[in-house]
Amino acid sequence: MGQHNKVRIPIVEDIKQSIYQGVWKTGEKLPSVNSFIKKYGVSRVTIFRVLQELKDSGIIISKDRVGYFVSNEQETGTKRVMLCLTAFDPYHEVLYKEIVNGVNPEKVSIDVFFHHCNPDVFRSVVKDHIGYYRLYVVIPFRHPAVRTVLKDIPRHRLLQIARPPVVSGTSYICQEFHDEVLAALMKVKYRIVHYNRFTMIFSEIIRYLDEIKSAFTTFCEQVGIDYSIENEINKDMIRRGTAFFTFSDNDLIKIIEWSESKGFKLGNEMGLISYNDTPMKKIIRNGVTVISPDFQQMGRAISRFIETRRPTETTIPTELILRNSL
Repeated sequence: MGQHNKVRIPIVEDIKQSIYQGVWKTGEKLPSVNSFIKKYGVSRVTIFRVLQELKDSGIIISKDRVGYFVSNEQETGTKRVMLCLTAFDPYHEVLYKEIVNGVNPEKVSIDVFFHHCNPDVFRSVVKDHIGYYRLYVVIPFRHPAVRTVLKDIPRHRLLQIARPPVVSGTSYICQEFHDEVLAALMKVKYRIVHYNRFTMIFSEIIRYLDEIKSAFTTFCEQVGIDYSIENEINKDMIRRGTAFFTFSDNDLIKIIEWSESKGFKLGNEMGLISYNDTPMKKIIRNGVTVISPDFQQMGRAISRFIETRRPTETTIPTELILRNSL
C-alpha cells in the first residue's frame, strides 16, 4: 500500500498544479485515462485511484461515458451553493429568505432548484450540476435514484434536510416527525375529541411524510376517535362535527370555503389543523391551527452551515401553534 501511495501522490499533485496553473480551465475536459497512463507510465488502476482522489476532493468531476472535467472548486471568491427544495411552497419561501439573509451576499451565491419529488427531475437537476458548486443543500425523498445521485457528491459538501439522511456520513438538519407530531396532537386532544370524526387529507405528492400519517393513526387509535385518511378532499366530506388535518394549501382553502357554504363555523362545527406554518395561516379566518417546525430557525441553521462549513447534525423542534380553527 505504501508503494502505491508513493506512485499515486506525485501524480495527484502534478494534476492539481496543472489545473491551478490553468493548463486545464474550469469546465474543460481532462485528457483520457489512456493518455494519463502513457504520460505517467503507471497502471490503469493507479490512474483511476488518482482520478477518484481528485474527484473526492472536488477538484474534478466525472460525467458518465463522457470523461473527467475540471470543476470550479479551485476558484477563490464567491462560494456557489445549490439549494434544491421540494417546491416553491410558501413555507419554503420563508426558509429561503432566512437562508439568504443569513449569508454574506458578497461571498455566497445561492441558486435554487425544485425537484417536486420526481426522481427524473431530481436526477437531472442535481446530477447535471455535481462539481459546479461548493456546497449542496438538498431536501431528498425516498427513491433509489436519489441515493444514487447524492452518493456522487463529496460528503463534506452535502447538507441533507432529512432524517435519517438518505446518504450516511453527511451533515443534516431535520425535523422529528412521528413523536413530535403525536405529542402536538396530544396537547390538543381535549379539543379534537369535541369532534365526531378526524380526517387526514394525505395526497400522494407528500408520500415522504409517512411518519406523520403514522403519528395521526396512533393518536386516533389511542384516544378512540373515528378517523380516516383520504387521498383528496371532496365536498361530501364536509360534515358537521368533522375535524381535518391537511398539508396542501389548496385543500385548506377548499375545506374553509365548503364549510362556510354549508353554514358551519370553523373552530366549532368544523375543526382544522394544517401542517407547516405560513404567514397566510396566521390571519386567514382569524388564524389556522398548525403543527410546524420553525422555518426561520431552520433557515438560520442552514446559513450557519453555508458560512462555516462545520459538520452539523441538528434537529429543529416541531411546534403546535393553537389558533381559532380548532
